[in-house]
Amino acid sequence: MHELLRSAFESGRPVLGICLGHQIIADCFGGEVSVGLATQDEEGATQVTLTDAGVDDPLLGPLGASLMVEQSHHDAVVALPPGATLLASSERCPIQAMRLGSIVSVQFHPECSPEVAGQWAANGGHYGAAVEAELLRHDDHLTRTGERLAEGFVAAARAWR
Repeated sequence: MHELLRSAFESGRPVLGICLGHQIIADCFGGEVSVGLATQDEEGATQVTLTDAGVDDPLLGPLGASLMVEQSHHDAVVALPPGATLLASSERCPIQAMRLGSIVSVQFHPECSPEVAGQWAANGGHYGAAVEAELLRHDDHLTRTGERLAEGFVAAARAWR
């Protein structure tokens, strides 16, 4: 995995890492990941704030300075890789998003909807009824954020070709 990521970085190929992908990217390029750090656990809908660099970022900036996103993690990036730019943070997790060249990674789950969260819970996940209800309340915003992020990434990938 590290070899593929380094190759993508060197070639400028766009990469979007999500959750574990965010953590793998940080580890690959010399950042630090904390496993099971209870003070950074996040579940359900969470407010994420873009940094100034995040607001100016071509992928995250168009989403707005403050985002409601779905979270489900117990591990977190606690130190950026050398040369990486912090793009977003939350109250409990200071490194929510970062950029390293053409590689962008996020701790949150832009692909998640209340339906997906329900499937995760049905398959042994740890979501409770309160978290599912919270995700339903924010469904429009969560879905719109995920769609816009995906569209931006697809545009970057097509432009790279």
